Amino acid sequence: MSVIVPCDFGFRETRNYIHTTDLYDALIGNVAALGLGEAAGEIRLTIRQVMRSALELHLLEPGGNTPRPPRATVDVFAVVAGGATVRGWYVEVDRPITRRVPYDESPIHAHTRIEGNTIAIRGKTDATPIEVLTSLAVRLHAAAKPPSLPLKWLATRLDLARPLTQDDSAHMTIALQKTLGTSLTRSEITVSSGVLGHIYFSLGNPE
Repeated sequence: MSVIVPCDFGFRETRNYIHTTDLYDALIGNVAALGLGEAAGEIRLTIRQVMRSALELHLLEPGGNTPRPPRATVDVFAVVAGGATVRGWYVEVDRPITRRVPYDESPIHAHTRIEGNTIAIRGKTDATPIEVLTSLAVRLHAAAKPPSLPLKWLATRLDLARPLTQDDSAHMTIALQKTLGTSLTRSEITVSSGVLGHIYFSLGNPE
């Protein structure tokens, strides 16, 4: 059996698509709010397409085996305290997104430094950990592999060994590790405790 949660996402700044940060935060928050457990282990989001319409989060109870919905756009996976796994999907629905959300990344950028294929942040900001992670990764790609308009580097997968913490956001390094062909990359995420996971990007037109 699955639990369905309508998501009230807004577009960030001038973007016309749903941002990875919102997908991550809604997953972590809803897993706990629905009583499925506190996310404590591996987290995975696999983004299969650009999302421009409203979404619902469908979460399976531990051990559930519901088929993947036809309009699923993101596969999600989380390990909660005690070792149980929660799986599910973000599913697109026929409802437009009409709200915009301010999103100023300049305070994050002020604490970052790029050296070759690596970007690092050293210092605290008011941004959430996932905002710091995605902002660093996008900025690194723009510097190391600038795309030709109208293409942009878009996050397609996030693999973490555990949920992000606020301490991670003040001491994080992302290294562009591998390029697959001309339009897919894998980057390693390192925090003060060591390697935390990987984030994947692909070139696409989000508009």
